[in-house]
Amino acid sequence: MRIPLLSSLIALALPLTVAGCGPKPETSTPSPASNDEAPDAPAPAPDPFTVTSATWSDGAAIPEANAFCIPAVEGHVGLGTNINPELRWAGAPEATKSFAIVMHDPDVPSALDDVNQEGKTVPEGLARITFVHWILVDVPAATTAVAAGADSDAITPKGKPPGPTELGTRGVNDYTKWFAADENMAGSYGGYDGPCPPWNDERVHHYVTTVYALDVEKLEVGENFTLDAAQAAMEGHVLAQASITGLYSLNPNVTLPSAP
Repeated sequence: MRIPLLSSLIALALPLTVAGCGPKPETSTPSPASNDEAPDAPAPAPDPFTVTSATWSDGAAIPEANAFCIPAVEGHVGLGTNINPELRWAGAPEATKSFAIVMHDPDVPSALDDVNQEGKTVPEGLARITFVHWILVDVPAATTAVAAGADSDAITPKGKPPGPTELGTRGVNDYTKWFAADENMAGSYGGYDGPCPPWNDERVHHYVTTVYALDVEKLEVGENFTLDAAQAAMEGHVLAQASITGLYSLNPNVTLPSAP
């Protein structure tokens, strides 16, 4: 706080002597506040909670190595290596007892009539819904990074098992629903499975990865839990959160920024 200038106040407080009237009662002159009386400086603000990735920067293209599907000359689409990205975070509140990681795509077509159909496109203006690609909770508070490939380093037909791992506890992503009617692929898809947007979609897909700092060591989510269950368990326990967004498309007519 700036200490106010007191010169004008001091001048007004000096005793006045008027001829024939005798001295006025003595008045005290205020003095500037000493250093000991100055208010304490405000404590520095804590560092913000942040998440970054060496795999892609915020707003950049996702490399094909991290995708479930990649472009192909024949058939439009091939299978990728499905490697989870490297993530790191910093500035978590002192009260943090665990972390949760969620990746979702908010750009999935709400109607599937034209999806991956020859001679058709999915219009950019079509209403969109969310597809969940990664759920990992109960990540220990001492953890500040997840290495590339630590949760997924390949496509696993019928899915990686949900549940506890060395990193944390895997939830069920939305490939579980997507492949439910496919005899060769149906299963419970736990943890990370990367992008596979329609190859004829006019819209760029945004993959938002969010890390949550929580004030509990474990979430009460049950077995084979989905994002809805994770969000319900996190209610009231989120101390901080931060996100990073990557872009991906299988449409050769869509231009993306260069991958790092």
